[in-house]
Amino acid sequence: MAKDAENTGRAVWLVRHGHRADEAGAPSEGLGLPPLSTRGRKEAHMLARSITRPPDLLVASPFVRAQETLAPARARFPGTPFETWPVQEFTMIPAAMFEGTTCEDRESAIDAYWAAKDPTRNQGPGAESFVELIQRVETFIEALRARRERFTVVVSHGYTIQAALWRLREPEAVLDGRAMDRFQAFRGITPVPTVIVFPLTVGHAGTIHVGVPWRPLKGPGGPGPRD
Repeated sequence: MAKDAENTGRAVWLVRHGHRADEAGAPSEGLGLPPLSTRGRKEAHMLARSITRPPDLLVASPFVRAQETLAPARARFPGTPFETWPVQEFTMIPAAMFEGTTCEDRESAIDAYWAAKDPTRNQGPGAESFVELIQRVETFIEALRARRERFTVVVSHGYTIQAALWRLREPEAVLDGRAMDRFQAFRGITPVPTVIVFPLTVGHAGTIHVGVPWRPLKGPGGPGPRD
């Protein structure tokens, strides 16, 4: 761990949302609208129990599943400020393709997007290009560096979390087709299951150290971090 990160101890938990209904086979009502499944609601309570001290800030993406994942923690710590940040999921296909479809229905369109290897390709209303995703996570990273809360919990999404971690690893990478390939390779070695917690430490000089990820488990109080 970098020395300045050790000294300041500004902690951020970067968390993926709980299991969502359309991952369980239910069709989506639209982009950002699928709620948590029964399993996901249980995971949200497990996450809340794993937070053993009051956070200084709670953050969620605007998507329903992220807001619902953080709801039990907000109830547990009603005095903690809550903010919605643009850390929603990367959407490489048009929003209309999410209406009445399942994750499986959308797989071929998503595969075709990555096969094209065009980082500026935006496929229509509600979609983003790879370049736009990375610009968005760069803004998120700078926000983490600028904030001064000692302990923040952020609930985001799989691609977005992986993009933030990848950009921390390759901050100067040119965003071309080869970068898209490297990002996809990074995704392959960086699994992001539901309610996984990536503990970040933001140092005095703006360094960000990524700790060992962990997941909340069942049981009173939860296990807490294991890194």
